[in-house]
Amino acid sequence: MALGALPILYGLTGLLYMLGGLLFGVAIFRARILPRWAAGLLAVAAAATPAAALLPHDIQRLAGIPVGFALAWLGYALWSERRGKASTPLPDWGGLQTQNTGAG
Repeated sequence: MALGALPILYGLTGLLYMLGGLLFGVAIFRARILPRWAAGLLAVAAAATPAAALLPHDIQRLAGIPVGFALAWLGYALWSERRGKASTPLPDWGGLQTQNTGAG
């Protein structure tokens, strides 16, 4: 049976899963807004996903637990109640406009 590009796309999803989890975890870690331990766990667990192939078949599915735990931890941190000002408002400079320099 000819499946066309589906086998290639299926192989690409694993790579995108690892890259996306790693980049998302690093971005959260650097932003310092959500818990850094959860962000680090997400980055490491997503990057270590191919190591699950070395585990016995019966416990390979357990390799996804650290990623799920990290996502649940980040979700809890987002939904937990924090009372405080998120940022200070910028001053109102009243009608600040850009000048036309004639270039263009």
